[in-house]
Amino acid sequence: MHFKVTSLSVLIVLCSFIGKAQRVFTSRLTVDAAMRDTFTFQKQWAYNWYLSTDEDGMFSSGISDKVLPADTVHQYFTAAMQTNVQGGYALRYCNAVMRSDTLVLNFADGLPAYASSFSAYMVEDSVCFEPHIAYPSATPGRKRTYRVDKALLTLNRRKYLPGDVVMGYADFVFAEIETSPDDEVQETILYLRGYIRTKIKLPGRAKK
Repeated sequence: MHFKVTSLSVLIVLCSFIGKAQRVFTSRLTVDAAMRDTFTFQKQWAYNWYLSTDEDGMFSSGISDKVLPADTVHQYFTAAMQTNVQGGYALRYCNAVMRSDTLVLNFADGLPAYASSFSAYMVEDSVCFEPHIAYPSATPGRKRTYRVDKALLTLNRRKYLPGDVVMGYADFVFAEIETSPDDEVQETILYLRGYIRTKIKLPGRAKK
């Protein structure tokens, strides 16, 4: 008996292992070919999270004794996302990477206070979502798993190449299921939603 390995089957296998999900959840990509590039957040920027300035405007780094010119490059926003993880915060960055025929969108922001990140994978018309939740401290004996309930992704195109600009709207909903040592279960509904506009890079060239 022979099986045909397709990009979609690889995505389903991937989604069955990532994020400690309790069940595979894939959804269909929505394409809005008439989407207009009216996002204004792309003109805003911030310095790297580890930089601070004194009253004289001098930089200091929280991770090194020296501040290099590359450290002070303006980090222009590539997303306008919101999540209710850890009480709620904004994510202003989305890195897009093309791995073979898989488009990977990685969302992260908020260090050092917020260390969680999120990934969305798109192959052909299928999308799956992976939360990487990191809390400042773990509660001994408690186990957390995650169940993705919604993975809505609306983009301006169906197919992309490295160098293309991907833009659109994302709405991800997932449950955090926390089990105590005495098997008490608490479920919290979490989300990540908002807008993205970012340029696709090849693996190894995406910013962290």
